[in-house]
Amino acid sequence: MNRYVPLIMILMLAAAGCDVAFGPEPTATPTSAFPDLAPSPTIDIHPPTEIADDGPLFLEGVTNPTAAALPADSAFLPSMPTPDLSNRPILIETVLSSGVSVNGEVWLPGGRAPGVVLFGATFEQWAGFPSQLRQAGYSVVVFQWSRSITADDIAALVNAAALQPGVDPARVILIGAEAGADFALVACAGDSRCLGSVLLSPQSAENADAVMQAYNPRPILLAASEVDSASLRTANTLRQLATGSALLQPFDDAGRGTQILFNRPDMVTLILEFLATVTGTPR
Repeated sequence: MNRYVPLIMILMLAAAGCDVAFGPEPTATPTSAFPDLAPSPTIDIHPPTEIADDGPLFLEGVTNPTAAALPADSAFLPSMPTPDLSNRPILIETVLSSGVSVNGEVWLPGGRAPGVVLFGATFEQWAGFPSQLRQAGYSVVVFQWSRSITADDIAALVNAAALQPGVDPARVILIGAEAGADFALVACAGDSRCLGSVLLSPQSAENADAVMQAYNPRPILLAASEVDSASLRTANTLRQLATGSALLQPFDDAGRGTQILFNRPDMVTLILEFLATVTGTPR
């Protein structure tokens, strides 16, 4: 047995001299990809100081009351001009006794001015005419036209228009196109606030005697195309029944209703002259 001892010791020494690893390879310690966190710096907070009335708007450490009143994340401009809303109409809605709602647009020139109420066409058909009237110094109310509107409805709409802020209820002019012209004449005849009317292509002369008797002696301006013979006859009948100032402007072929305003721009000029005379508004 002793003869194996030297052999065993030789083998043990040989193994110790070799680079032999026993067991699995050890895992390396990972290195962090993120920087080391450091404490945040200390902020010295001072109580706010109210800005003086004559002080600048932007000073570090000074509270601006205007900026403080804005919602979070709002942009703050030192000078915010007030938009000019006079170039845009105010939208209104009038509910009639029948429950039907009629949409309208109100064009205001600023301050109280004579009111001009438009009937008989859509907003698109009147196009830029309401803006022209506003630029001339009138408060304009346009009602979206519908075939379901009756003569009684027109009276209610005139009342709604006269009550609009910016409209002088003592100086109201009605302008109607086609069927709206017929209704405008009837409504003006029954409303003492109406100083006169402009009728573009009136359609019907029914009950014209009674209507004009109630309407007179207020001034009236009429227009129709000769190719629209029925409208021209109606306009001529109304002119003959008028006891006050009455002007009939015939055209060869200028279309009907609101088409006259765009086919014959001189008609717009004539309307503005009529309005200035009737309302006493300087041009």
